Amino acid sequence: MKIELYGSSQKDAALVQQEWNGDGLTGPQTALFASNDMTLQCERDGFHLYYLGYRTSAFVTNEDARKTAPEFARQVLNRMLSQISE
Repeated sequence: MKIELYGSSQKDAALVQQEWNGDGLTGPQTALFASNDMTLQCERDGFHLYYLGYRTSAFVTNEDARKTAPEFARQVLNRMLSQISE
């Protein structure tokens, strides 16, 4: 089976990955991980990451959340893979 990116996915794959946009003070920050948006949001209990329908527990600082983002993305993608049966 051959697979390929199409439409807007081609554009997203060409963009810089894992580079945060936004200051986090006036709204959420976003970055692409595996060509999908991850959002870093400040909420009442701390900073949360959102990715493909999953959310982290709260982090004390923005920087702590950012440092954890790659591992969070891997955990989400691995969890999704584990939900596919033969």
